[in-house]
Amino acid sequence: MDTAILKRNAELSRMGFDSYEADLRSELWLGIRAKIFAARPNCELCGAPAQCVHHQHYGRKTLTGKTLQNLKPLCHSCHRYIEFEENGRKTSFRIVRFRYRVLADKFRHPLARRNRAT
Repeated sequence: MDTAILKRNAELSRMGFDSYEADLRSELWLGIRAKIFAARPNCELCGAPAQCVHHQHYGRKTLTGKTLQNLKPLCHSCHRYIEFEENGRKTSFRIVRFRYRVLADKFRHPLARRNRAT
């Protein structure tokens, strides 16, 4: 398992969540997600309406919503491309970062280019 996922799971456990899925169902996450969509309703890669919020980092400030800069609104298509292999399995953070940059370059969307350094 990717070390970033192990660190995320450990941080979520310290926050009182049994799993990442439990966090995603929590009022805390639903509130954070709503803030992201209210501020930035479009995919930061292709510009389509956003339906997902992508974590570029799983630090405590991001997971608690104290900082929103590492949370990116994405459409399902872009999120699926950067996060998952063709067989449906999640890919590594290294590959996710690479694919994010590939799409940012492909679409040349101003928001995506601004976030390219992350």
